[in-house]
Amino acid sequence: LPLARLAEDFHRTFDCSHHFQHGAALCMLLADRLLTRPQRLVAFSLLCELYVKSELATKEANPTNPFLPFFIDAVEGANSSEDGCEKLFVRDLLINSPQYKKSMEQSAADLIHDYESKGSPAVEVPDLSGLRPLDRSLAGVPLASVSIFRASALRPCLLDPDLDDAPPLCGLLGGGGGAGQHRLDPDALNQLMRTVGAGDETGGFAAI
Repeated sequence: LPLARLAEDFHRTFDCSHHFQHGAALCMLLADRLLTRPQRLVAFSLLCELYVKSELATKEANPTNPFLPFFIDAVEGANSSEDGCEKLFVRDLLINSPQYKKSMEQSAADLIHDYESKGSPAVEVPDLSGLRPLDRSLAGVPLASVSIFRASALRPCLLDPDLDDAPPLCGLLGGGGGAGQHRLDPDALNQLMRTVGAGDETGGFAAI
């Protein structure tokens, strides 16, 4: 399925008030390398589209995606992707390249095939310093981050930037969490996994 179709299905399925929890879960799946190559492209596209069509986008002229640091790190950080196709895709979405919109009309498998058919060219990374907030307090929007360390049991805590004094988001992938903490219920998590999995013809996930 085209990435744009998967994004539309996602918005029809999940309430926008839970987008941060869904995005955090996607970040954790990406950080822990639990997704296949096509599924990773799907996850990055969903992370981008989360805040394009959400209520936040209707309230702000230029809504800030709280997962922006995650995108930047995937392109030029210490944890930058070794997959050229993935890096190219994320780079294009970061610089708002017309190619990103074209890519959204293709399936993840087709994007990988097209990239490899061109000889898997090296990806030129532009200067992205302008995208990094120089002062988060001035930016006015807390940004999400995910620990670089692979989780062995519980994932690290995350704060929801859309809620004042929000409690930590713990155990988003089925772990624990105390009273008042936000978690995705099992049905929502299963649906999220099915949405991401639809981007891979094999229907499986990466080995844990």
